[in-house]
Amino acid sequence: MSDLEVFYPHIITLTDRNRDLLLSDDGVELPKNTFVFADRYGEQMLFFHLTTDDDPPIYRWSEDQPKRFRKVFKSIWEFIEEELEAHEAMMRDDDDIEEDE
Repeated sequence: MSDLEVFYPHIITLTDRNRDLLLSDDGVELPKNTFVFADRYGEQMLFFHLTTDDDPPIYRWSEDQPKRFRKVFKSIWEFIEEELEAHEAMMRDDDDIEEDE
C-alpha cells in the first residue's frame, strides 16, 4: 500500500479532494454519503458508504472507467485481509530470493 494515500493526515481530506477532482475532470459526482479512505495518484480511489453497517462494502473508482463505481470487496475487513495476504506473500517471495543467493 506504499503507493496509496491512506494515512493520517492525508486521509482527512481525501473525500473532499476526490469529490472536487471527479466533478471537475469527469463530471462525475461522488455520492454524498461516502468516505474515501484510499487514493492512488488521483487515478483510483476506494471508498465506502457511510451507513449503520459496521463492515460496509468497498467500492472503487478508476480513471479507466470514470463514469462507474464498482463494488470490489464485500467488506472493509475483506480488503484488509487481502492486503495482508498480499504483503505476506511478498515477504515470503523476498525470503525465497535471499535463500537462493
